[in-house]
Amino acid sequence: CYQALRPLPDFDGNRVVLGTWVVAGESAGLGIRESSGLVTDEYARFLPHVILPVEEGG
Repeated sequence: CYQALRPLPDFDGNRVVLGTWVVAGESAGLGIRESSGLVTDEYARFLPHVILPVEEGG
């Protein structure tokens, strides 16, 4: 079984990939990776986001 190629949209020469983390069934993080190439590599720009739980009552 092979994965089909699905070209990423091009935004002014950059392609963006979103990655998510789920821990114990809850959203925990989001990563945004941006690269000018067709394949993201170790030179891709990466911006991590943490999703913190909301405390009850506030």
